[in-house]
Amino acid sequence: MRRRTVLSSLAAAVPGLAGCSFGRARTPEYTPVDEIPTGSAMHTPADLAAAPETSEEWLRLHRPPEASPVVALDTGPRTCALSLSVPPDADWSAALWFDRTATADHPARVQGWLRNTGDAERVFSLRRLAAVGSVTARHDAGESTLYLAPTARNPLAERPPEVAADGDYWRVVSADADRWLTGRHALAPGEWVPLEYRLVGGPDSAARPTGTYRFGGETSATLTLWDSNSPGPTTRSRFAGESLPALPGDGGVAWFHEANAETTTYLRPTRERVGPDDPLAVELVNHSHGPVRRDRWTLFELVEGEWVGRSTSGHTAVAPLSPGGRDRRAVGAAARDAATCIAATCRDGALARTELGPGTYAVTAGSVYTPVRRAARIEVRGN
Repeated sequence: MRRRTVLSSLAAAVPGLAGCSFGRARTPEYTPVDEIPTGSAMHTPADLAAAPETSEEWLRLHRPPEASPVVALDTGPRTCALSLSVPPDADWSAALWFDRTATADHPARVQGWLRNTGDAERVFSLRRLAAVGSVTARHDAGESTLYLAPTARNPLAERPPEVAADGDYWRVVSADADRWLTGRHALAPGEWVPLEYRLVGGPDSAARPTGTYRFGGETSATLTLWDSNSPGPTTRSRFAGESLPALPGDGGVAWFHEANAETTTYLRPTRERVGPDDPLAVELVNHSHGPVRRDRWTLFELVEGEWVGRSTSGHTAVAPLSPGGRDRRAVGAAARDAATCIAATCRDGALARTELGPGTYAVTAGSVYTPVRRAARIEVRGN
């Protein structure tokens, strides 16, 4: 079965504000969306009458090559990234992906599957499964709510909600999400069900604030939204326009103070100028459509006009940062009690777990496999 690709390019425009809406605020005039034709592409259990036994083969067949966790909406300047985590020791598995974007004719669509990988029948309590059965995602700042509204083709759906258009927006007419899905669903060993949802806002939602939305449940799932036209930092660096000596090593360096509204991936310090005892961290932000490697972190100090490496940490087994993801690392004195820090031997009290003396520092995040490092400049003042 051939699916349509949903990725679209990021366009350059002036920076937008988090929380701005897609279109005009007015009295809603709902127009029900047309049902998806039953002949459109979707995997079903019949596709695997003789399923391969290995997990790798099974995943390859059940997650089409064009499946993407990220989609740029055609209805407004928002890019959405969907992240679903399943505990590594779980006796079940699940996957979700976007297979089409939102247009004036239909909302963005999410497809996927839920599978029992155990040796015995399993009865799933769906409200415990974030995004699969617990389909309400709330903004971290409480600004808005998004839903994965199940379609009639989702076997877990009990009362699929009515989805309607209000200008540029797609919403549910009634947000009684607890009634949309069955409460429990049994799967035999190796059995699976296809999943299908529409990404929509609440009935009174007139905006799509950027930021992270978290699903309820006992597992972890998030939706992250950013401005498609301005994926870069929303604040200007205090060091913008300044130049620095070249960092040692091969490949390019993308400094935070050189980032602009179009920058899709950057390393942002929590503060660019601090005292020696002030808490400090850096955060790698991925607003691109692909994963970003981050298996090598280095702390440099500028000494007599040259960068000197102070500590390096990382491991090639570290998973890349997914679209919409953020990786926050403590630096300096703040790293003493941090679970993640920047040092070769963080657990043994290396340099990054002590106070940084007055001076100019740089933190880089990158990989031994990629030529570009993201970098942030930090100034530490004296007492």
